Amino acid sequence: MLGKILKFSPVRAFVIVPFFILALPFGPFVPSIIKVTRAPVPLEIITNGSIALGEVASFSIKLPPKAYTKTGSFNGTPVFFFKSGSGYSALLPATLSSTLGTHLLELKIEAPGKESKSFFYPLEIKDKKYEVSRITVPKSMSHFSKKTLKRMKKERKSVKKALSKGTGKKLWKDAFIRPVPGKLTSGFGKRRFINGESRNPHSGADFRTPLGEPVLSPSSGVVALIGNHYLTGYTVIIDHGLELFSFYYHLSKLEVKTGEVVEEGTLLGLAGSTGRSTGPHLHWGIKIGGIKVNPLSLITATEEITFIRESEG
Repeated sequence: MLGKILKFSPVRAFVIVPFFILALPFGPFVPSIIKVTRAPVPLEIITNGSIALGEVASFSIKLPPKAYTKTGSFNGTPVFFFKSGSGYSALLPATLSSTLGTHLLELKIEAPGKESKSFFYPLEIKDKKYEVSRITVPKSMSHFSKKTLKRMKKERKSVKKALSKGTGKKLWKDAFIRPVPGKLTSGFGKRRFINGESRNPHSGADFRTPLGEPVLSPSSGVVALIGNHYLTGYTVIIDHGLELFSFYYHLSKLEVKTGEVVEEGTLLGLAGSTGRSTGPHLHWGIKIGGIKVNPLSLITATEEITFIRESEG
């Protein structure tokens, strides 16, 4: 890993001192803490070093007093840093079609009396294999009339408009939780065949739920949109801030209104089978910076950020 840093980073002047492993009591997250004595400013990086296709990873950094970072970019996508304990953290998404290998994360670092400078850090995007899903639905749900297509176009525009009005500040607080306890029946990223025809990969995670199962908000935010859409049925979209949105499809009943502030555990609606659905379930989707990612990886990434922050105390 150290060799990669020296080889790939455009910042030639910094020196890396030996790093140590921070032992965590959960999961596969065993991050390296890497001390960089010359960047534009001395700093510490806390990361697990890689991101899988279609997933999101955490990235944390500690800077000297009064220095800060708010923006950056990774793999062609803007990155938003937020204050977390004594440092700053960000969520880094990778698309299902990202190029494998090393990519540079650019951080814009600000410090009193110094010119804004960029720091580049290499992270690896790793391969991940996804399953294949084959479902059969009535022909009317896979081949659409002109009237239905017009309705779907209007619904897509309303979603796009809601996402474009997202808040520029972080609204979520602690690690995300699952919105329902049911079994995962169809994971994110599955290559889908509907009535034998190839379609886009599955954009979320499906959980088996009884009809009427409460669907809870996994974290705090603001309801960006509710609706009854042709494909997704009764739908809720939550804005969690900094271009992080969550999606809830096929509900049987809505319990929130557009613009409503929600907290972790707020009842969003009841699970159902509205829209294009073969039975009662919840489809949970996540977008970060416009990129669809595996919702379960968001739980892991936010757990990591929360643990790092709380470990300081």
